[in-house]
Amino acid sequence: MAESQHTAADETSCGNTFSSGFSNLCALIIAAFFVVIVSFNILYPSPSGPPDNGDFNRIFASFSSGPLGFEFWPARENQEVYQKRFFNFYHRFWRHDEGKKGFVHLTSSRPFFWPGRLLNLTPGTFDLAWNGFLLTLLAGYVLYLSLKTVSRSPPVLSLGILAFIFADANIVGYLNSFYQESGTFLSFLFLVCTLYMFWVRRNLSFLLIILTLSLILAGTKTAYTLSVLPAIFPILAGVILFTPKSLYLRRYIISAVLLLLFASVLFVKFLSLTPGNERRANCYHFIFSGAIPLLSPDTGKNFLYELGLDPSLVRLGGKDAYQPDSEFETEPLRLALTTRFHLKAVVQLAFYHPAVFLEMVKFGFSKAGFYPRLQYPSLSDLPEIAFRFRWCLWSRLHDRFLHGIPYYTTVLFLTLILGTLAWKRKDSGWPLFYLLAATGFFLASFLQVFISVAGNGPADIVKHLYFANLLLDAAFVFIVYGLTLTLVTLWKEREGR
Repeated sequence: MAESQHTAADETSCGNTFSSGFSNLCALIIAAFFVVIVSFNILYPSPSGPPDNGDFNRIFASFSSGPLGFEFWPARENQEVYQKRFFNFYHRFWRHDEGKKGFVHLTSSRPFFWPGRLLNLTPGTFDLAWNGFLLTLLAGYVLYLSLKTVSRSPPVLSLGILAFIFADANIVGYLNSFYQESGTFLSFLFLVCTLYMFWVRRNLSFLLIILTLSLILAGTKTAYTLSVLPAIFPILAGVILFTPKSLYLRRYIISAVLLLLFASVLFVKFLSLTPGNERRANCYHFIFSGAIPLLSPDTGKNFLYELGLDPSLVRLGGKDAYQPDSEFETEPLRLALTTRFHLKAVVQLAFYHPAVFLEMVKFGFSKAGFYPRLQYPSLSDLPEIAFRFRWCLWSRLHDRFLHGIPYYTTVLFLTLILGTLAWKRKDSGWPLFYLLAATGFFLASFLQVFISVAGNGPADIVKHLYFANLLLDAAFVFIVYGLTLTLVTLWKEREGR
């Protein structure tokens, strides 16, 4: 009964339903278009993607000892080899062996590399581009199922637009890499598709899929864990409020929210137990790359003294942990940079120097909306291969217009307008879905900026804001589409149609 009421609300507020055959055709065309664009972006005329930058071993070390033709970690002294290995080129082929112990991170992104391992075409070699293509096919299939399930023109078009945007080379490019963001992109796309289906078919099966995908998304990277629950909570709350007769579903939703909250706390605890110097580097970057340059010399010395560090270390202000003169590996600094010490530094800066902390946050927001360049050539590319088709218009629009505090302000303003109209009209169909989704994604993106700044300071901030950008882009698409849909409906009602 609840589902039939929901369908009626959809039809009165959202327009006609596609016929079954036409709906399936539209779903197939949109999904195929997505697969073609992504495949061209990462594979044509030769595979390309982001370079290693020293982070790939967090995943590949579980089954590989490095790219073909290179050591696992070349000596920094040999700069030519070092730059080729880590910074200048994309590496497609990797040794498929026992890997390197002690470098693997606990992350839910690792299973996304099993398709290329199980369907390996060359024994002893892992083809990163082949795995990226398989993941693209998987993403296209999930998109097709979602489009086929919703079968109404408004959600089909809005999800198609979002998929088209996410096919941008500088957004989907992580799919062709060992970065943890590859799992973030896929699990977020799958989660959005499932939220669409759950809004139509409000049953336990889709709720369990949402919970599973939320846990996977939360587990891809520690910095993203706490933003997942705020992102999906408004939609789950909306289903509770507008499906009043499904008491069993309400209980399951409340249980799922509590479970996800509990799991998020555990994930933060266990995912932070990473090997190597990553945690210490994060702490170093927050203190010395972020806080110290914004404090006066005397205030900086006092800040370090209150933390229990030698005040003379103020000389390290503005340095990166991986610079040769950073003193990152020296004692006793190295032993002091723990996760607990990092948290102490964040709290102390926010409490005693709020203006400086807010200045760091402001810098983080100024970098939100920018997507890093993710398309690098491989060493085997011929110089005469000059033409590379790339769909990257959306990321270019970000570079020109859609970034920083104005972008957040625009989304917030449009959300308030749609919220006002939805409240006056008492919408319970797709306009409400867009409002709830946009609200959750906006709040999660806003939170993610704070987490990124507190987690690593200004170091590599554009990359660390990747999930915040995905959330805000989805919120922007939903709120613009929902507002357009509502205004068109109002115009039709006014014209008596």
